[in-house]
Amino acid sequence: MTPEKPSHTSSDTPPQTTPLKDANCPEVQFSSISNGHSELIIEHCGQKYRLIATRHGKLVLNK
Repeated sequence: MTPEKPSHTSSDTPPQTTPLKDANCPEVQFSSISNGHSELIIEHCGQKYRLIATRHGKLVLNK
């Protein structure tokens, strides 16, 4: 069995994305809410999530 190939090619136009900057959306720096830590716990609707800043500068959200 061969793996499936993506349905798009490099000549296809990229999908539309939502702009990151929204005038009604608050913007904060990760360091300002993590108090210098590399991870923090976020509670949402009774569930806890862990937001982690990786060594490579990416953010990972785990439940």
